[in-house]
Amino acid sequence: MGTTISLLVSEKDLQRGEEIVRMLFDEWEQTLSRFIPESGLSQLNRLAEDAIIVDDLLFAVLSRALAAAQATDGLYDPTLLNQL
Repeated sequence: MGTTISLLVSEKDLQRGEEIVRMLFDEWEQTLSRFIPESGLSQLNRLAEDAIIVDDLLFAVLSRALAAAQATDGLYDPTLLNQL
């Protein structure tokens, strides 16, 4: 995802903490990436004219993104795929 994170855990929990973070990032990328054709987001974009079922993670992220768009009166807009 091209980002840096900091993980603060005790030394004894470091290995497990790293495993959890890598697992979460993999899940998020597989679901939320617009660059992976099989991701939930890519599927949603391809089928934008149809009603589809999305998984809980994608639904939660989209709900929050649309709420942010509403709260900012459109200053933040998560629906700019065509402009990208």
